[in-house]
Amino acid sequence: MDFNFSGALIAFNPFSALWEGIKQVLGWIMNVIYLFLDLFMNQGMIGWSIILFTIIIYTLLIPLTIKQQRSLKLNSVVQPEINAITKKYKNKKDNESMIKQNEEMQAVYKKYGTSPTGGCLVSFLQLPIMLALYRVLYNIPKYVAGVRNIYNELIDGIMKTSNHDQIINDLVSSQAHLRTLAYQAEGLSKSQVATEMREIFYNFRSADWGLLAEKFPKLTNVIDSTHQTMDKVNSFAFGTLNIANPPSQTISEAASNGKWLIVVMAALIPILAGVFSWLSMKVGNDNSSAVNDSENPMASSLKMTTAIMPLISVFFCYSLPIGIGLYWIASSLYRIVSQYFISKKMSKVDVNDIVKENLEKYNKKLEKKGLPPQNIKNIATASVKNTGMDQKRREERDKSIQASTEYYNQSSGSAKPGSLKAKANMVQQYNEKHKK
Repeated sequence: MDFNFSGALIAFNPFSALWEGIKQVLGWIMNVIYLFLDLFMNQGMIGWSIILFTIIIYTLLIPLTIKQQRSLKLNSVVQPEINAITKKYKNKKDNESMIKQNEEMQAVYKKYGTSPTGGCLVSFLQLPIMLALYRVLYNIPKYVAGVRNIYNELIDGIMKTSNHDQIINDLVSSQAHLRTLAYQAEGLSKSQVATEMREIFYNFRSADWGLLAEKFPKLTNVIDSTHQTMDKVNSFAFGTLNIANPPSQTISEAASNGKWLIVVMAALIPILAGVFSWLSMKVGNDNSSAVNDSENPMASSLKMTTAIMPLISVFFCYSLPIGIGLYWIASSLYRIVSQYFISKKMSKVDVNDIVKENLEKYNKKLEKKGLPPQNIKNIATASVKNTGMDQKRREERDKSIQASTEYYNQSSGSAKPGSLKAKANMVQQYNEKHKK
């Protein structure tokens, strides 16, 4: 009996099942796109599939993006009040003060019908989808049936060859770029072994196909046919790039052969990934009050992220397959364009309307619990007005203090500040001013 331990683990682990389920759904979408393009194209299907795939997935995520933008807009009203509370208890570290600080903060969030994790929750929901998307693109043959089937004849022939496991294992061990795949057929089912082989073959370089033909001379024709087919579907940019290879390898091989156009095309992948990554983050931050608020603890970290992430993008897209770089570029471009239209739409949304909707949802929860609803109208406007009144009172107080100071300094004469004469003059001025 062949016991599939990984399958059993997924069956008993809901998080693993969800993770695998997301990847399978994304793989199915990718396969539909690939098969559609296959009807009209004879090369470059995977590259264009990645671009269309990215556009479709990010379009499906737009409702979550809009929800996140609404949270950011509401945060522009909530955060000043939270900052004021934080400043109020800045130097108070006793337990009672900490409790009061927390209660006041919770009251602010309740007042606006939001929570401290309002905007983070949307990002958290997007994270597993983005990670699963990356895994699909990194191992396309495993999740895209149209690509997977290309290897079927080759794998069937290899499995009929005696001692094929040891031959493949030796081939993988001899190539530095394949060693991380750690091929090990022992204890795996036939289908699992086939999956491992597809991942290895998908990461093959031109020289590796020649080595495989040497190891399996009876399968030379099948190996050559599979190699040529994969070169066609992996080609991109008028056949100059193979998206299964990283730019680092492509640049090295092309430079040694004097193919400078390929060098330029490959170098553009990480460069464009870094540039568009920076632009997408800048556009996002321009719509966030946190990055421009010096009192917000997140401001410095957001600015640092904006500076570092593009560099990380360049590094990853230089080291990983070009297909990942295409996804990175396409996703950043899509975010820039979609952010423009979403921001334009959000500029017409009144914060009071967001607060009202949040309170309605909150009151429904209270109703289910049998609790009385909150009845707060125009909270955002009231808050802004109160903020304005506080500012006005501070300005009037400062003017009064300044006027009094100037009045008492006018006739202080040569009296030394703090002396009895200066104090006597101040008393006399006060009595004169108030007609006593």
